[in-house]
Amino acid sequence: MKITGPAKCLRIYIGESDQWHGRPLYTAIVELLKERDVAGATVLHGIQQ
Repeated sequence: MKITGPAKCLRIYIGESDQWHGRPLYTAIVELLKERDVAGATVLHGIQQ
């Protein structure tokens, strides 16, 4: 896939326990982005203090 034109970066901060229809919210978001042919998605796990 060749990407042309301007790009945008979107950051979404959610909690690890957030759920949507009984599954982790981050999983649902990544699957939605794949369905919409978004060029990439990364899930990062932060450290709580």
